[in-house]
Amino acid sequence: MPPSVHQPDGLPQAETVKYLGLHFDKHLTWKKHVATKRKQLDHITREIHWLIGKYSPLLLENKLLIYKTVLKPVWTYGIELWGCATKSNIAVIQRYQSKLLRSITTPHGTSQIILSTSIFTPHMFTWSSRNGQLPIARPWAHAPTPSWNH
Repeated sequence: MPPSVHQPDGLPQAETVKYLGLHFDKHLTWKKHVATKRKQLDHITREIHWLIGKYSPLLLENKLLIYKTVLKPVWTYGIELWGCATKSNIAVIQRYQSKLLRSITTPHGTSQIILSTSIFTPHMFTWSSRNGQLPIARPWAHAPTPSWNH
């Protein structure tokens, strides 16, 4: 940028910008956003671990309800935009989800696929690939009209 009267060196450019809770960087790699969300999830998990941990007296259904209402919205917010991040960035949230679901459900050595199907929470990568596409307005993609000529 050209220098101004008030700042002879020009305006400094930021590496990332936070807008509506999403961290945008120059190249839209979402690395800063994913790292920030992971820290936020760790903080919330530490606060409610006594409630959803494996030694909690709550039923599994109640623990999952807490997960789906408190923790899941943190990482799903804006997934339509950052869901197209690289696999390595998505894997950060995916590892968190696997670790948390294992600590909630107690059985050790259970694979993520078995956990996901048994407690009805889709794996983060499948959820983001299904919902992580930007919506495209397609007027021709509407419900088919019923055919009255059978």
